[in-house]
Amino acid sequence: MYSGISDPPPGIQAGRVFGWKAGRLLRVANNVRTGFFLSSLIVVLIGVMAYRSTVSLQEAAVRQVQTLAAMDGLDDVRDRVLSAGLASRGYVLTGEGPFLEKYRADAGAAHQEITELRVLLRDDRRQQQRIDRLALLVGQRLAIHQRQIDVFQAEGVAASSGPAATGAGNQIPDAIVTIVTEMKDEERQRLLDVDGTVPSLARANRAAIVLTTALSFLALSLAIVGMSREGRRRGIAEDALRRTQDHLTAVLQQMPVGVLIAEAPSGKLILSNAAIERILHRPFTPSTSIEEYGDYQAFHSDGQPMQDREHPIRRALMAGEVVSDEDVHILRGDGTRGILRVSATPVQDHEGSTVAAVMVMDDVSAHNRALEDISRLAGIVEFSDDAIIGQTLDGIITSWNSGAERIYGYTKDQALGRSVTMLAPPESHDRVVEILNQVRRGENVKDFEATCLRRDGHCVVLSIRVSPIRDSSGRIVAVSKIARDITERKVVEMEIRQLNEDLSKKADSLDVANKELDSFSYSVSHDLRAPLRHMAGFLELLEGHIGSRLDETGRHYLDNVLDSTRQMGCLIEALLSLSRVGRVEMGETAVGMADLVKQAQQELVPDLRGRKVVWTVEPLPEITGDPTLLKQVLVNLLGNALKYTRTRAEAAIVIGCRDEGEEWIFFVRDNGAGFDMRYAHKLFGVFQRLHGSDEFEGTGVGLAIVQRIIGRHGGRTWAEGVVDSGSTFYFSLPRAAVAEKGRYGHELAEPIMDRECTHHG
Repeated sequence: MYSGISDPPPGIQAGRVFGWKAGRLLRVANNVRTGFFLSSLIVVLIGVMAYRSTVSLQEAAVRQVQTLAAMDGLDDVRDRVLSAGLASRGYVLTGEGPFLEKYRADAGAAHQEITELRVLLRDDRRQQQRIDRLALLVGQRLAIHQRQIDVFQAEGVAASSGPAATGAGNQIPDAIVTIVTEMKDEERQRLLDVDGTVPSLARANRAAIVLTTALSFLALSLAIVGMSREGRRRGIAEDALRRTQDHLTAVLQQMPVGVLIAEAPSGKLILSNAAIERILHRPFTPSTSIEEYGDYQAFHSDGQPMQDREHPIRRALMAGEVVSDEDVHILRGDGTRGILRVSATPVQDHEGSTVAAVMVMDDVSAHNRALEDISRLAGIVEFSDDAIIGQTLDGIITSWNSGAERIYGYTKDQALGRSVTMLAPPESHDRVVEILNQVRRGENVKDFEATCLRRDGHCVVLSIRVSPIRDSSGRIVAVSKIARDITERKVVEMEIRQLNEDLSKKADSLDVANKELDSFSYSVSHDLRAPLRHMAGFLELLEGHIGSRLDETGRHYLDNVLDSTRQMGCLIEALLSLSRVGRVEMGETAVGMADLVKQAQQELVPDLRGRKVVWTVEPLPEITGDPTLLKQVLVNLLGNALKYTRTRAEAAIVIGCRDEGEEWIFFVRDNGAGFDMRYAHKLFGVFQRLHGSDEFEGTGVGLAIVQRIIGRHGGRTWAEGVVDSGSTFYFSLPRAAVAEKGRYGHELAEPIMDRECTHHG
């Protein structure tokens, strides 16, 4: 805080180099040129001294302001603690809300003042140690008042007199006053030291200015004498002076801020540096008036053009006014707008008349935009759905947004100035302290879940992130906490876990039941075949033995029994086939569906005798699955199509596929008898038939087998149909994990279009 003058700017450093060179030149000076050059350098050095004196005066003024601010802050801490104590006692005695609000406001303000004192006195280690003691005592005193309030709210006035009546508690205010007095004495002494240096700095500054003026006249006199005595020496002196001016101009051009010098009263520009052109985006032309160069570009913050007499450099030229750090809005030469921080100083002659003015400007557009961004960020923080809370390193709440009010149930006034431990259950207080210690070490505590307390006593589950806040020097000065309410999400996750467990149990039970059902179906079907074969055999013997002696009625009865026996045999075989589908171990390999269609067609050749069938086989992909089971699917579906197109003079059957991204959709379409879509849900059920056996033979198990095989492959089955207009049966299969060549692969079957398969029996 009181570190003294920092390293001088490039211009002053250059002056020191000139001083060293001047010392060498004095030892070898033997002519007028050398004397003139040394005089010029002395003028420059004296100017540097004046500049340093001015800087020292400015720094002394800053130290005075900081010291006074620290003394005021100490008084505020002392007064806030005493006021908080009076407010807490008033609340306990009367129970009135304004006393409680006053207490909380004073408590929060006391902590805030301590934080600001840490910043003001950050370079004074001894004062920082006193601040640590002061913060501890203030926290202890406020904790006593808070306990008294809590006891009063819970048990009444009689019980609340205990916490503040302890002897140790009554000694705290005196200790606070003692520390504040020590710190103020330290600051008061420092203020006296600064006040003592100001007059000497001012005298040195005035002396430098007077000396500079005198030496300037001396140098000019020497130059005139030298030039009158010898023309050659005059040329040498002028050349030396020009080099000095060139060097000083080079130093000026290196300065990061813009500098303009205008003469009075015309306002014509004498000199500028490169930073001016960079800031204004306009080239500099000597002797241009300030109006022609850019005065018309200046605006007030409300967008209104700035009048001639209002411009800072005009005020310095016309009224002799010193303008310090004034913001001016401008329109640059490239059409963009910006904000300049401007200072202007008049230059006066020995009679006090203004002969010129110097204007220094710095482009603060980016700085102001950053402030606007901070303002927008503050708005985002305030209205965020998440709780965003600022804390001191001791865990005292300093900021509280609307999201925090919604999640925790406390208003901003109720939360500010209180410890963050009020938001956690008692058993979690140690964890809160541990997190604060981690943040003090510079660690980020990311996205941990914690159960916290609302004001109404209910617990909420939060996802929390705690981070350190650093100042411009990188020191950790505060804590940021962001909390998101995930209570509903945790409830949903728990319900999902429970649902998954229930589904898993049901799936296991269903799997066991399916296995038991398959085993039962297989056993029953297998055991029924033997007695059924005996019945069929003896019926055939009976037919041969008495068949010629039966009358028409008896013959009808015997034929019905034989047909029923054969039908039952077919049903049993169908049940065995269905049960085998669920029992057989399924293999997985690359399967060309076009090849399976050809194999299925070969198996169905006997069903084609005496019929005219037109097959259309579209390009089919290669998939992954069990070739035997998938061939059975195609045999059943193609056989179904052949059976239900028997009434057509020409059967048309189409086998095709389409790509649906994650799966292949296969279909078998025919122009047969069709079906009523109201009963489509019965098609794939066991023994479910939509046509009578007198119309079309069958057991009603073939489509059930198709559904079970496709289901084992992870696919689906469904059908569409119109009565007497044909039907289409679909099944899906997941896309193969094996490599596919092209969209369908170059090994797809060639389309078989309008190939007639006509057989005559």
